[in-house]
Amino acid sequence: MEKYYLQLNFLVKYIIFDEIIQCFLLFSNNLYKKNCKFGGERGESCITMEENRRVIQEYWESDKFLRVKEDVLPFISTPLHYHSQYELVWIKEGYGIRTVGDCTESFAAGDMVLMCPNMPHVWENDEAFYKGDPALRSDVYVIHFHDDAVMHLNHICDMPFVKAVLKLSRRGVQIVGRTNQNVARIMEECQYAVGVKRIICFLQILSLVADGGEDLKPIASESFLEYYDDMKSTRMRQVDEYIGENFGKKIVLDEIAGALCMSVSSFCRYFKEMTGTTFVNYLTDYRIKYAKRLLKERRLKIVSIAEITGFDDVSYFNRTFKRKTGMTPTEYWDSLHV
Repeated sequence: MEKYYLQLNFLVKYIIFDEIIQCFLLFSNNLYKKNCKFGGERGESCITMEENRRVIQEYWESDKFLRVKEDVLPFISTPLHYHSQYELVWIKEGYGIRTVGDCTESFAAGDMVLMCPNMPHVWENDEAFYKGDPALRSDVYVIHFHDDAVMHLNHICDMPFVKAVLKLSRRGVQIVGRTNQNVARIMEECQYAVGVKRIICFLQILSLVADGGEDLKPIASESFLEYYDDMKSTRMRQVDEYIGENFGKKIVLDEIAGALCMSVSSFCRYFKEMTGTTFVNYLTDYRIKYAKRLLKERRLKIVSIAEITGFDDVSYFNRTFKRKTGMTPTEYWDSLHV
């Protein structure tokens, strides 16, 4: 598959639209064929080229991957906020004060910043913008994108610069110099591009940022990053406490996300980032570990242990226990007293 990776990286660099579309489809189709070898006869469960084309097109033309917009207003009105997407901001026109993380400083036309999810930020125009002067206006380009969608694309295309850019954004990074100029030009193109062509523009932006070198200036301090990491650790402690108090009953994602003041999608992304697994899998592991502890004590029947650990159906408990441990609860019980 290496030849497809090399071809795709070359095409992204030079933005050859028709060829890169075919490269995506060719690579994806070969990937599907490779996976089919594990599911029976070759081609038995493969997605056809036309089906593959449709899935790719529908996915990339939706807002699931990224959202690009330009706001032309008398002044910027968005207050200090944070959200679950990565964000790239380019101030084409306007000046004032910018805050990212724990850093507050002046900004002017051309200011460009890339930020990671949940990074507090705000751009505030100078007081002159609020006095109704028609000669003053704010022109802002913004790209929002989700890490899971980007990593999905990286999985298909194997482009190391994707992970490099995401890492750079952790403190918020100001983009200056030639990199700023090149990215700004492509951001304007990206706004009007559709489908795969928009993705290609986006990939070239990521590639330019990854190669930015001295044109990239970290914004938030290292101490803020440590605080930010501590804050995430605190949330994980809250998650563990919630599981410890509620694992014996049905836990709905809406409930635990609400307990942490997060949306379900934000919570799921955060949890996967912190643990490397899904919440459902993490919860199941917790329940099975507790069940093993109760089995060692030999005080309760298996049906009671299943109920205590949050399994309504003892048959499902038995299947899950065997999938996680390689033994049924009865076999595990017996193995402790051989």
